[in-house]
This record gives sequence, C-alpha cells and structure tokens, in this order.
Amino acid sequence: MFQHLIYFEGSYKPLIAAELPDKFSPDYLPTILYKARAQIFSDPSRALASLPRDDSSYPVRSIRGLATYFNAKSAGHHEQKDKALDELRDLCIEIEGEELDDDVKGTVRVLAAVAFVKEGELEEAQETLQGDGTMKNLEAYALLKP
Repeated sequence: MFQHLIYFEGSYKPLIAAELPDKFSPDYLPTILYKARAQIFSDPSRALASLPRDDSSYPVRSIRGLATYFNAKSAGHHEQKDKALDELRDLCIEIEGEELDDDVKGTVRVLAAVAFVKEGELEEAQETLQGDGTMKNLEAYALLKP
C-alpha cells in the first residue's frame, strides 16, 4: 500500500495516472481514495466521478463532500458550496458517536478542515482537527502548521 506515501509526497500526477489494482485486492479502495484526493484540487469533477457510487463509508463521503465543495466554489455556486460545508460538518459530528478507527476519524476531520481553511474558517478547522481533544493524525498537524 504505497499510495499514501506518494500522496503525502505531493506526487499527485503519478498517483492519478496509476492503474487500479484488481477489485478484490485489499489495495483497491485505498487506491481509489488516494487517487480521488489527489484529483480534488485540480479536477474535483473527475474526483467525484472516480468514487464508487454505492459506497457510503465515512472516508468516501468526506472525499465526496470536499470535492463537491471545490466544484461548487470554482463554479461560483454559493448554495451548493454551503451545503457541502454543512455536510462535512455533519460528518464530523456523526463520527464522534461511532466506534471507528482513528485513521477513519482523522481522514474525515482533515478533509473537512481543508474546506474550512479554504473558506477562511481557521478556528473551525482547528476545532475540527482536535476532535476528541487529541491530535494523533500527522496530516491534521501538518494542515495547522503555520
């Protein structure tokens, strides 16, 4: 599972161009998720199209929410942008009541916080990243680092 290394190095183009593993491979879903995350900033519509339509997991929903936010923001659709922000906020609330892996919670928080930072809501981003009062996610820490 090398996708996260490529993603965190900022090597988005090779990640986007990489072929998907077999659907039954344990790397299949993580590859789709990292590919979509890599596409969000350059082509949010393509990121949305690459996500499995029938997957309602928290990571997929949060990637879908962030891609929708960027899509709406770039198109000047303020209502859709605000709706995407609200959906990301709701996801952050939902995960608090669930027994989830810290990585899943961290992914949801970071993706929501990216939208909040882009919206200029730095305090909300910080509160979101701190979640349960701890910041165990390195990606969350990096997002807040000045």
